[in-house]
Amino acid sequence: SDVPTEEKNIVTVITGPPAQGIINYSYVDITAIDGGLYEVPVTVMLWDVHSNPVSDSTNVYFDVRGITNQYDPTMTYVNDEIVYWGSAPESRETPDSLVYRCYNPVHGVCQLSEAGIITGVPNDLVSNPPDGSGVLEHCVGEDPAGIIDCTDNLNSTDCIATNISGACEGSNASCNNSAENICNILEDQGADCEWVITSCEWESIFDVDTVGELWIPQIHPASIEGAAKTGNENSNGEAYTGVANTVLRFGSSDIFAETVIRAHTLGVDGGSLIIDSRASHSGENLVLPLTADGNLSVGANPTAYDFSDPATQDPDGNYDPNDPPIIVVTATLSDYYQYFIDNGTLALTAPFGTIVSVCNGIDGDGNGITGSCADDAGNSLPFSTCSTCGSQGGVWTPDPGDSDPGNLSFGKTNSSGQVSWEVQYDFGLNLCDDCTTAQNPTCEDRESNIVVQLMDPLSQASDPVIVVLSQSVACE
Repeated sequence: SDVPTEEKNIVTVITGPPAQGIINYSYVDITAIDGGLYEVPVTVMLWDVHSNPVSDSTNVYFDVRGITNQYDPTMTYVNDEIVYWGSAPESRETPDSLVYRCYNPVHGVCQLSEAGIITGVPNDLVSNPPDGSGVLEHCVGEDPAGIIDCTDNLNSTDCIATNISGACEGSNASCNNSAENICNILEDQGADCEWVITSCEWESIFDVDTVGELWIPQIHPASIEGAAKTGNENSNGEAYTGVANTVLRFGSSDIFAETVIRAHTLGVDGGSLIIDSRASHSGENLVLPLTADGNLSVGANPTAYDFSDPATQDPDGNYDPNDPPIIVVTATLSDYYQYFIDNGTLALTAPFGTIVSVCNGIDGDGNGITGSCADDAGNSLPFSTCSTCGSQGGVWTPDPGDSDPGNLSFGKTNSSGQVSWEVQYDFGLNLCDDCTTAQNPTCEDRESNIVVQLMDPLSQASDPVIVVLSQSVACE
């Protein structure tokens, strides 16, 4: 008869489906690949629930998106500021929108934190998200006899009259039905007549504009090779189990843009697994860097100052403490391709000096503005940075909340890659011989070695520029 037998087949599971992972990128290995482009190696490492690297040839799909601070309905946003409108930046959800840049050619503001905080800006811009939910009417016009603001006459909002109607009123019978010019003549002659405006028409610039359209959607600041498999080779021809390699590319104009990289694959039970670069970098975004072969230079004007120079003294021949020397320091930032780089955060160090102003400073108090621009008559101009205001003939007034000495040392580069500071040096810096004992008393020169440093994401310092401070006459 048949004898029953038992067989055992032992199955060893080497690895399971992806359960976790991390994304990394290398600033050290970034290369310029010509044509104004840079390439950054990116890796994702995947493992299963037991921390075993997943098997080779696991499909991974990548995407990269621009991101910045989440839109805040309580903030003031001015021209060129950017916001992220979508799921919260710290969320692991797929973002449902883009980065938006503020551009309002009329008022220079896309959103007010509260009504009336900036003169001439309509209160319709309070809490104005980039979703087109508000409506704002822009009006302009001019009365041939002189500009008359309808707001002062008929309570219309933010309009300037084009056609104004009125009537001549008064106790004198000759006033009745008189034209405006006749009414004014009669009034000048002493008659009880006065021209009274009864109606005011205004002309619309854009007719009715959606407030949200002041926000301009921005394209993604980088591209990434979208598909890879674990175990593929990296740029050095090496391969590692559970690691998928790809590359991210960006151009000069996107340096300092903030991005998020995500890797998509199938996880446990066939569900979607999304790996977010912020998860393995303390919640921080990937800032596209300026490479080490970029250039940060600094200059000063003047580079020498003599406290004893007659040109710097008051009428009595003494140093005027109310007119201390001001040295203008200008830093310029450019990349490997000699392209001027904006939005870089620079910090100035000026030994023996006091920084008294910065053109294109940072928003030190976090209120959304760094200052205001106006023409010579005090009328508001729609320019939100010091350098733009100055180039358009405006007068820049810094935000008082940003005047802390710690804030004044920092600046953001403009479209020309520049930040400018004014540094004041006070009399008494030089060490001088005792005038009562020295036969020929002299003073030692002081050298202020001025250095500017790029703060992030990769630190870089300029070569120093030396300002020589002298006092050629030790004793009066």
